Amino acid sequence: MKNLPFNPQALTAIATVLGLIISVLSLLSIGLSLGFAGSSHLQQYEPNLKPQGNVKVTPLKPGETINVAQGDTVFTASTNKFGICTLGYVNPATRTGLYPAHCTTQFPVGSPVYLNPKGTTNAIEIGTFTGTNTNYSPLGGQTAANNANNLAYITFNDSVTFTANPNRHSGDLIQTHAPDEGTRACALLTGTDTPKCGTIIYTTYGDYPVIALDDAPAGEAGGPVWIETGGMIGLATLPIAGNRFTPENTIEPFSGYLVTTLSHAYDRDRASLPFH
Repeated sequence: MKNLPFNPQALTAIATVLGLIISVLSLLSIGLSLGFAGSSHLQQYEPNLKPQGNVKVTPLKPGETINVAQGDTVFTASTNKFGICTLGYVNPATRTGLYPAHCTTQFPVGSPVYLNPKGTTNAIEIGTFTGTNTNYSPLGGQTAANNANNLAYITFNDSVTFTANPNRHSGDLIQTHAPDEGTRACALLTGTDTPKCGTIIYTTYGDYPVIALDDAPAGEAGGPVWIETGGMIGLATLPIAGNRFTPENTIEPFSGYLVTTLSHAYDRDRASLPFH
């Protein structure tokens, strides 16, 4: 058998092509692991509920703006493991907003935040995840103490505009003290347009208030909680099953939510909050 001549240039070219193929496959794998379908879709999930399908990233046209307000559905990058969240509070003066920190635990500071307008499959970039309450631990689990600090912050980009009443459910006023037991309060929960009202109780979670509702849906929390007569208390954060109440064990499962009170966060982490 005749030996073929050694051609180093050909070997170099083959190695280059193989390297490019490996790079493309690696990038595709990373994209799929983040929940992207191709380059312009995000897979959207809500915990305990079925997948909501692909949400298409929809860039705004030059000069185009988008309104955001309390109660809107938002998510950080692709939240296929943590689900959609509710925008809990908006401060137009500082162009910042609040949503639950547990929606950000797999994404670094600086990750984009998207708006999913109700009734659409669009995902519109509205800002940047700029950090969490310094007392919140991504590894802290679903404890009362950790959920008491369950706040993340959004800085809105220049394309975002605000309605005349951006905190249309709670109002702009923030309560500076935790609510008393027995106070009537309301919550706007993810995926709902109608607030649900109930009574603030203090249970085995000690110093941390729970809003007890007659019929609260299971799934993702994060919506605003406010005193029925006016004044923002905080965000609904951890759904509480009925058998975890003492002695209120007659409350139906998922009929209560632990509240991340803004007064608690304000006392402990004032410098990082988007309002002062």
